[in-house]
Amino acid sequence: MDATSIPSPYEQIKKTVDTAHLLSNEGRYEESIPMLRVAKMDFEAIGCYIDVLHCHIMLAKDFFHIGDLKSAFQLVNEYEPLCARHQVTPDYAKLYPMLGLLYANRQQYEKAKNYFRESYLLGFKEQDYATAAHSLNLYASLTFNEKQFDETLAAVDLAIECIDRATLSLPVELCCAKNLKIRALLAQHRLADAKHVFDSINGRDFYHSAAKELANTYNLYALYYTLLEEFEQAFRMQKQAVRLFREHQIKDYQLLATMLEQQLTIAKKLNNIDKVLITYEEYVEALKALIEYN
Repeated sequence: MDATSIPSPYEQIKKTVDTAHLLSNEGRYEESIPMLRVAKMDFEAIGCYIDVLHCHIMLAKDFFHIGDLKSAFQLVNEYEPLCARHQVTPDYAKLYPMLGLLYANRQQYEKAKNYFRESYLLGFKEQDYATAAHSLNLYASLTFNEKQFDETLAAVDLAIECIDRATLSLPVELCCAKNLKIRALLAQHRLADAKHVFDSINGRDFYHSAAKELANTYNLYALYYTLLEEFEQAFRMQKQAVRLFREHQIKDYQLLATMLEQQLTIAKKLNNIDKVLITYEEYVEALKALIEYN
């Protein structure tokens, strides 16, 4: 082999990061996180601090997606001081959504929404449609919590447009956008419209998405069938959502507890004492895990 064709150490590490990025976009965080950790150390060893900080903020996003908020926010808090130490200009398009999540966690929702808006505008300007879509989904989630359902629907439709513009496949963001759209429609009791969005979720959207988003989709199916008063089907769907959380060891114990609380409500509608007791035990365990984690 010609010596000039042998990849440099930098090129080899960069290839690892590019692979990790693709895995992250597909929701395969258990594979992307260790790759990013190694790449970050390797870049640091050769003094490539721009790339070190790029891996750093990518790790923060991936930790957030698996529900490990402690690790995610620790990385976010470290990011700007590390940029200053190494004289690296922060990547604000990537930083702002993480700062928005940090403020949302502190219940400072207006600040959070401002960061999500700024990140969307920066991402769109730079034709970084993955970041733009991610920021819009985060913004839509907050507007949903504020019961601003029309704003939620407008934001997710814009997110889907960004996903369509992206050169890479973004199944996680697409699934997230459709989940948010369904949630807003169900909140308005627009069941036929929600069913139309459910039907638009094809196999690739669904099976190549992250476990947390798949769990959310099953949770929404459970809510849909509950509104139709088809409680057996609702209970089955909710169990699937909880199963995904447990199998993939997702650390978002607050969401797990909420899902189990919903499952308990459905079990009571069925008037099935066995299902009520089993779900109650799981719910108590989830609450204990939440208290220990916090």
